[in-house]
Amino acid sequence: MKARISNFIIILLISSHSFAQQKLPTAAPLLAPSICGKGVFFFWLGDRSIGREEFEIKCQSDGGYAASAHTDLKIPGAALDLNSTLEVDKTGSPLSSNAKGTVNGKPFDQSVVVKGATAAITTSGVTKELPFAKDASLVGGNIFYMNQFLLARYDAARGGVQQLPIFPNASARVERVARDEVQATGIAASPAPVAMDRYSVTIGLSNVVVWVDAKGRIATLAIPLQNFAAVREEYSSFVPSFEAILSASLKEAEVDYNVPPSAPFTAEEVTVE
Repeated sequence: MKARISNFIIILLISSHSFAQQKLPTAAPLLAPSICGKGVFFFWLGDRSIGREEFEIKCQSDGGYAASAHTDLKIPGAALDLNSTLEVDKTGSPLSSNAKGTVNGKPFDQSVVVKGATAAITTSGVTKELPFAKDASLVGGNIFYMNQFLLARYDAARGGVQQLPIFPNASARVERVARDEVQATGIAASPAPVAMDRYSVTIGLSNVVVWVDAKGRIATLAIPLQNFAAVREEYSSFVPSFEAILSASLKEAEVDYNVPPSAPFTAEEVTVE
């Protein structure tokens, strides 16, 4: 199945400030039984298919969640083929994770077990203990289903920009910025638009745009600066609608670079090759 991702804008600086004062409807739950089940993310770099991730989230009898996946990502310099698991309790606090397979063609085997304020991380048989921050998440590099549980740490009732810690020493700047109406295309009888929550997630220098469906599941995850998208299988036909929303967001975020009256400086338009 081919999803058209080529128009995801490569240089897109999404400003969430225009939504800061917007009253948003109640957010779809990000940690609830509705997220459980099997799913597939298709990976796209521009309009080129570069892999997939088959995953399953199981609801546990104690209210927690156990997730597992096979991630196959084919990017020169960032290729990986991993089987992974993640367990969290009913509050979303991580209990353990592991990933085993190959990264850039080399064997990779790492696990994390969390016990209170400490986490034991074992890499290729060598274990060390590190502090584990309260409310931290376990997120694997280029393992995408884990982002469901990172977003679940966001307090949608409080809203605004929130800093979410990521083990061992990173953080994500997360904000719910909009409720969008998205539309499937390319079918004979187009269904009615569906509502999805849009989140802005910034980790380091990377800005990620995430849409969440009415069940609280990640539908699409786009990294505009890398021209990359991970699209849940059942939402492949929604890609043109996602693209249109990104384009509109860019226009809303346009900055006026004209010099204010009486400013002690001048401005000149330049072209950078």
